[in-house]
Amino acid sequence: MDKLITNNSNWPYSIDFQAYLGAPMDKRTLSETKVTRFLKLILKIAVSVSCLWYVFNKIDFKEVIIAIKNANWIWLFTAFLIYTVSKIIGSYRLNIYFKNIKINLTSSQNIKLYWLGMFYNLFLPGAITGDAYKVLVLSKKFDVSIKKTTAAVLLDRFSGLLSLGLIVAFYSIFIIKEKWLIAIFIISVL
Repeated sequence: MDKLITNNSNWPYSIDFQAYLGAPMDKRTLSETKVTRFLKLILKIAVSVSCLWYVFNKIDFKEVIIAIKNANWIWLFTAFLIYTVSKIIGSYRLNIYFKNIKINLTSSQNIKLYWLGMFYNLFLPGAITGDAYKVLVLSKKFDVSIKKTTAAVLLDRFSGLLSLGLIVAFYSIFIIKEKWLIAIFIISVL
């Protein structure tokens, strides 16, 4: 297990998949792997460049500049600050679930893992790729079953959804005029 996880100066969790597969690497296989990696890298760059080209052709930059000039920077900074604090609280909540399954991460490691998972969720296809990354890395690093790490991540997602439901229920008191509808809505959330 120690051979699988290598220390990388940028990130503490780097998995050596060739050692994981247990395949003896001769020179021919090693060179084919390098060629395959290079071709995959070229394909990824080509797809990224074509997607960026498509997006930038759809954006009217004059409207973007006008919107930025008209933006209230205090509100933008406040929104950014609140968003960042909410993500730090979310990473703390996830770390509580991890500690329950004997995964002891420091706060800084957990925040890095949380932000990296968010990055994968935003920029890779599918909404759970960041969560899958967290599950795989932590299962390998701490020798915990994939079921337990998946359960911890799903419980974190569910508790976030429950929190959103409670916030909506609280604010519905001020928006919905019929009191009986508010009671039904709050009971259904709980």
